[in-house]
Amino acid sequence: MSLLLKSLSYLINGALQTLKITVVAVSLGTVIGLVASLGRLSKKRLLSVLATCHVDFFRGPPFWYRYTSCIMVFLSSSTRPTCFWRNF
Repeated sequence: MSLLLKSLSYLINGALQTLKITVVAVSLGTVIGLVASLGRLSKKRLLSVLATCHVDFFRGPPFWYRYTSCIMVFLSSSTRPTCFWRNF
């Protein structure tokens, strides 16, 4: 029980940091999404094409596919592949 009381301030600080990060992430996501959606509706061709490419890139392939592809490209270019990575 005393360990919980000693750790309580750290847990509260961690929860507050998590809430701050969440508010910033949701705010940025909302702004970026609004700009991208308005860009797609724009009559200006270049803005519409750029916004469409942005939306299609992030909505097209699943996140795990983009993430693992980027990791594999990074690992293959910066280090020598191990036996595990040769299978992919």
